[in-house]
Amino acid sequence: MVVIIAISTFPLVLETATVLLQTTPKFIDTEELKTQLLQVKGVTAVHEFHIWRLVGECIIATVHIHFKNLDDFLQAADVITKYFHQSGIHSVTIQPEFDEVIHGV
Repeated sequence: MVVIIAISTFPLVLETATVLLQTTPKFIDTEELKTQLLQVKGVTAVHEFHIWRLVGECIIATVHIHFKNLDDFLQAADVITKYFHQSGIHSVTIQPEFDEVIHGV
């Protein structure tokens, strides 16, 4: 009886461990996604790029993206969000950073 219980709980323990360790799902190619982000018009750099599984199949991502200015970010935000959704990532937090700083605002 103990062997049956131990064998049947192993997949649950394994899935729980991957969630708690915040591992990147194997089906997501982070390097390919980063390459796609760098090709978006206005993006100058990508860093602090993290993807993890929150619960079950709910995938979360956070990323810091450098843009030349605010206009570039506003034009690219929808394109970037679509890349993440097409990759199976349900929720993404984009922290924009800008190369041009407006003084006196």
